[in-house]
Amino acid sequence: SHRFIRWNNSVLRSDAGEVIGVASLGEDVTEQQRSNSRIKRLSRVYAVLSDINALIVRVQDREELFQEACRIAVDASAFRMAWIGVIDSQTLEGKVVAWHGGQDEDFASRIKLTAHEGTPYSDRPACRALRESRPVVCNDIATDASVVAFRDELLAIGVKSGASFPLTVAGRPTGVLTLYAAECNAFDDEETRQLLKLAGNISFALDHIEKRERLDYLAYYDELTGLANRSLFLERVAQYVRGALVDDSKVALGLIDLERFKNINHSLGRPSGDALLRQVADWLTEKLGDATLLARIGADLFAVVFPNIKSEGDLARLLERTMEAFVRHPFSLNDAVFHIGAKVGVALFPDDGADCDTLFKNAEAALRKAKLAGDPYLF
Repeated sequence: SHRFIRWNNSVLRSDAGEVIGVASLGEDVTEQQRSNSRIKRLSRVYAVLSDINALIVRVQDREELFQEACRIAVDASAFRMAWIGVIDSQTLEGKVVAWHGGQDEDFASRIKLTAHEGTPYSDRPACRALRESRPVVCNDIATDASVVAFRDELLAIGVKSGASFPLTVAGRPTGVLTLYAAECNAFDDEETRQLLKLAGNISFALDHIEKRERLDYLAYYDELTGLANRSLFLERVAQYVRGALVDDSKVALGLIDLERFKNINHSLGRPSGDALLRQVADWLTEKLGDATLLARIGADLFAVVFPNIKSEGDLARLLERTMEAFVRHPFSLNDAVFHIGAKVGVALFPDDGADCDTLFKNAEAALRKAKLAGDPYLF
C-alpha cells in the first residue's frame, strides 16, 4: 500500500520516487472542474438558504413567502426554475401556487398534484415527495420516466435535473418545493441535505403564518360555526348604525336563544350539541342569505342585525315567518329528527339606543322578557 504523489499532473510515483503509473491529464482536469462546479453550486445553495432565512423573518403572508422563495432560488443563480404547490388537507389534491423562471403560467397550471396513490400522476416526483414525506430526486431528466410528461419542455429551457422536497406542517405534508438545475446530477447527497434544510425553513415559516392566521381568525370568528363572534358582530352593527344616521333609516338587533339546548347536550352528548349549532347556523345563513348579518355570541345564543328597516311592522312579519319556519324545520341528530324552538329579543336603532352597546343590552332585556312571557319574540 504505497502513498502516491502526483507530479506534473500525469506521473504517479511512490514515496521512493519509483514511477508506478501515468494518469490522464484530461481526467485530472475533468475531476477538478467537477469539484469546482460542486463547490460553486453549494456556495449558491448556501446563499439561497441565507436569503430565504432573511425572508422568513419579515414575511407576513403565505403568498409572499411562496413567491419570494421561488424568486430567490432562481435569482441567486442556483436553479433554472422553482415552483411551490400546496394540497388540501382533506382531499389531498392540490395545485401550483407560486413559480419563478423558465416557464409560464400555462406550464404551472398543467402540473397535477396529489398525495393519493394509484392515480396517473402519483409517480411524479412532486407527488411522491408529498405522499412519502421525503425528497425525491431526478438527476437526469432526459432518461427518467417519471418526468416524461414535461421532459421535452424542461429540456428545451435547459433543465437537466430536478428535485422535490415536502413542506411539512404539524407532521403532515401540506405542500412541495420543486427545484430544477441546468446540470445533470446536480442534486448530490450534500446538496440534497442543504435543500432539505431549506424546505424545513419554509415549512417553519408557513407554520408560523398559519398559527398567526388562526389566532386572527379566532379573534373575530366562532370556530364551531364559522359565524362572526361578538366582537366582530358589534363592529358590523356599529357600521350599520353609522349608515342609518346618513339615510335616516332604522337598524334592528336581534338575539336568538335556542330552547332546551342544554337538554340535548346532556342527553345526546357534546358532539350532538355541536352538530345542532352548526345546523342552526347553516339554516339561519340560508334563510337570511348573508352570513355577515349573523353571529354566534354564546353557547346557544345567536345574534342577527337587520339594516335599513323601514317599519316595525315589516320586521315583525319577517320575524314571524322566520320563527314559524324554524320551528317546522327538522334537525337531524344521531339518526333522529328534532324540532327546536327559539326565543328572540329585538332592539331598534334609534328608538331603543343611540349606539350598538345600548342596543345589545336592550335586546338582552327583551329576550329575557320573551322567555319569561313565553312569547316567540319581543321588541
